[in-house]
Amino acid sequence: METIILVSIFVGLFILIISMEVIYKLRFLKRHKKHFLTAQQYNIEAIYALTNEYYNSNYKKYFDNNPSLATEVFNTAQKAVELIENKIVDADICDFYFLLSSMYESGFGTTKSPKKAREYYQKALKSTDSSLDK
Repeated sequence: METIILVSIFVGLFILIISMEVIYKLRFLKRHKKHFLTAQQYNIEAIYALTNEYYNSNYKKYFDNNPSLATEVFNTAQKAVELIENKIVDADICDFYFLLSSMYESGFGTTKSPKKAREYYQKALKSTDSSLDK
């Protein structure tokens, strides 16, 4: 009798954990889609939110299972750099240079490129130095 109760509790907990994981994933995907669509309208806050998904290690498994999501984040970060460099939006470019450098370094959403990673790390450093001079 005790064994049946323990098995029932174990099965119940297992179902609860799986259900919570599914809900968490659906929330992540909904949030990602919202950030992505808003970021496409050159909304810098949405661009920050979308690229910050990259830094949240809780989301890593979703990116690993859906490489197209990683590509969306990478492309958005690239677009942010272009918008800031061309003065279409006003934001601190250093964050985005650093983001792109780490993405190139790890191959997140793009092909791994130590050369490009170094280039963007140097840009981040240079932009930090110039902002300190002001």
